[in-house]
Order: sequence, then structure tokens, then C-alpha cells
Amino acid sequence: MGPLLLKGWRETPMNGISLLIGFYITLILVTLGIMLLFTAARPLGPRVNRALIGVSAIALTLFGLYELFQGIGSSLSG
Repeated sequence: MGPLLLKGWRETPMNGISLLIGFYITLILVTLGIMLLFTAARPLGPRVNRALIGVSAIALTLFGLYELFQGIGSSLSG
């Protein structure tokens, strides 16, 4: 995020500020959505809750691996 923020800031400070605001608004809304999903799933029982946690863990692992390989690929290419 840092290099992208600096690039936007160098173009115009408003680009950098917009990127930061957009990032945090997205982060807050996604977190709120996850919280609402888990709250709505609570009456369905602990089994559904554990399944949602498992799906979240798998999704985060896959995203982390994707980011890791993106970083390795960009550092190898120059």
C-alpha cells in the first residue's frame, strides 16, 4: 500500500488522500459485513459458525499465498 500511496501523492495529494480514505472505508465496510454475517448465523448453531470460520480461514490463506507469490514474482522480475 505504501508505494501506491506515495505514487498517488506525487501525482496530486488528493489522489493519495482518496486512496487512503477508500481503503479504510472498504476495510470498515467489509469488517462490518463479516460481523453481520456471523451475527445472522448465530441462531443457526455452532456448526454453521465453525463452517464460516473455516471458510474465512481458507479464503485468507489463499489470499495470503496469492500475495506472497505476487511479491516473489515481482522481486524476481526486477
